[in-house]
Amino acid sequence: MKVTVILPYIRPEKAQRCIAAIRVNAGVPDDDYTIMAVEDTERVGVATMVKRLVDASTTEFVCFLGDDTVPQPGFLAAALEDIKRFPDSVGLVAFNDGTGRQLATHWLASKCMLPLVGGEFFSTAYKHLFCDNELTDRATRLGRYYYSQTAVVHHDHPLLMGQALDDADDDYKRVYASDAFKADQKTYRRRKMGRQGFGLALCLPLVDNMVGSQFAITLVTLDIPAPAQLMVPKYEASTFLRDVAIARNNLVTQALNAGCSHVAMLDTDQIYHDPQTLKKMRVVMEETKAAMVAAPVHRRYPPFDPIMYRGMPGRYNHVPDNECYSGKAVDVDAVGCGCVLYDSKVFLELDPPWFEFHEKEGGGGHVGEDLWFCHRMRQGGYRVVVDTSIVIDHLTTMAVNRRMYELFKLAQGHGFRTLPSAETDYPGQMSMLKED
Repeated sequence: MKVTVILPYIRPEKAQRCIAAIRVNAGVPDDDYTIMAVEDTERVGVATMVKRLVDASTTEFVCFLGDDTVPQPGFLAAALEDIKRFPDSVGLVAFNDGTGRQLATHWLASKCMLPLVGGEFFSTAYKHLFCDNELTDRATRLGRYYYSQTAVVHHDHPLLMGQALDDADDDYKRVYASDAFKADQKTYRRRKMGRQGFGLALCLPLVDNMVGSQFAITLVTLDIPAPAQLMVPKYEASTFLRDVAIARNNLVTQALNAGCSHVAMLDTDQIYHDPQTLKKMRVVMEETKAAMVAAPVHRRYPPFDPIMYRGMPGRYNHVPDNECYSGKAVDVDAVGCGCVLYDSKVFLELDPPWFEFHEKEGGGGHVGEDLWFCHRMRQGGYRVVVDTSIVIDHLTTMAVNRRMYELFKLAQGHGFRTLPSAETDYPGQMSMLKED
């Protein structure tokens, strides 16, 4: 099992240290491996350098190490033993770098894997970051990925060693600069979505430790487009998240990292009467080419109007009722986001945080996190549509006391009457309608 150890480097002193460690710690005869060390003088990036060296290698197996690694005793022998677990030894073994992330940051692989992982171990679509994430994803999906505990390399990386990026050398600063990081991260997420095709993140922005039984019952009866992943906010240890904007951003991040092409954000204070709600919104999205399709949500306090607007934040005009209840797809500039389907591409193109409360111009309160994101979408040229054929109910907790009793009597005195549940739209609902 002949191996070419490829070592693209930008730090000659560290590269020499790595080469010395390879020769001492390979654990296999010297004739079984060749070291191909080449300096990246043009700073083309690790992905491009890896491709060049892999293409130039003549052995079936290649091993990638960075110049900031120090291989530990028996590292290559252990990796070669691990790769035998795959049929015909066609697979990829990631070295144990002690970070606990279990990514293919440094690895041994059979070149027969190349057509299976897209023709490149590290895609040259990346400059430096996230190419190891994609390689891990691809090899894992094939069932040909193994993270070795016994093939150990020490990764002498400043960020892993607790060093501040400001104190690192210029090359580290360059590849970890904010713009470079965001560009590679966006590339990773976009490529993952493209490989996986349609995938739905069913997101529940939980901000309390209880949900209504009516919500839970209607949620489990929804006909959910497949494949789908149920997601809830991930909380910090010993804390409970109560900011809905943080919850929504957390869920979107999870969805993007999972490569979900669509995000369904379902608030837990809604009742979803139609099991076809999500599929209807997906059809409307395809027909209208909208990046966001919502169901109309009524405000849960007076005047209980549908939250559908046109105009700008702080100067919104309410969409007329005849449109709100038309049963058609209606274009708006902002809508209450109690039940929404997003095309994930908007989250790739608009910078986070996506959801945040925003102060109105001239003061006088804040624009809600959902309306503000709608505004950002419209500013970005994306279409926002409400499918008014969908009916959902907005749950609320009402304090029943003397004031509520007096209000009820006042309403009756002005010609309102209560209707039994059989005369209302949904079982168990009580409504008050003015008599003719």
